[in-house]
Amino acid sequence: MHLVSYFTALENLEKNVDKLDDLILTKDLSDSEFLNEMLELRHQVSKLRRLFLPHRDVFYALSRPDFFSSVESDSAAELQKLNERFNHAVGAIESSRDMVLSLFDLYTTRSAHRINRTIKTLTFVTIISSGLSVIAGIFGMNFEVEFFKSPEGFWITILGMAILAGGVAMAARIKNWI
Repeated sequence: MHLVSYFTALENLEKNVDKLDDLILTKDLSDSEFLNEMLELRHQVSKLRRLFLPHRDVFYALSRPDFFSSVESDSAAELQKLNERFNHAVGAIESSRDMVLSLFDLYTTRSAHRINRTIKTLTFVTIISSGLSVIAGIFGMNFEVEFFKSPEGFWITILGMAILAGGVAMAARIKNWI
C-alpha cells in the first residue's frame, strides 16, 4: 500500500505534465506562465523523490539474504518482489523527472519555431523594401530621360513598385514563404 500511494502520486504528476504538454502545443504561453507551471511540476517531482528515497534502506534491508534467515522461507520471494517493486517506483520517479525536464525542451523548440516564423517574415519585408529602394534610387539619379519629364511618371513609378511588391508578396504567400 505504501508503494501504491507513490504510484498514485506519480499518476497525478503525469496528468499535470500532459496538461502542460498540451498547453505548450496548443496555446502560446507567456514565459512567466510556462515557468510558473514548470516550477510547480519540478517541485512536485522533487518532493516526491525526497519523500520516497529515504525508504530505500528499509526495502533493501528486507530483501537481503541475512534477513531471510529470520523470516519464513516462502516470504523471502515476496520480500524480493517488494524490493523490485520499490526499485521500479524509483525508476518511475526518475522517469517523471525526465518528463518534466523534457517539457522545457518542447517549450524552447516551440519558441524557436515562433521566432523563426517572425524572422522569415521580417526577412521577406526587408527583401521587398530593399528592392523598392533600388528602384527609387535608379529613378532618383541625376540624368534626363523623357519618362521623367511626363507628369504621370511619378505615379506610374509608384504603381509599378506597388504591383511589384504585391506580386512578390502573392508569390511568397503561394509558396508558403510567409
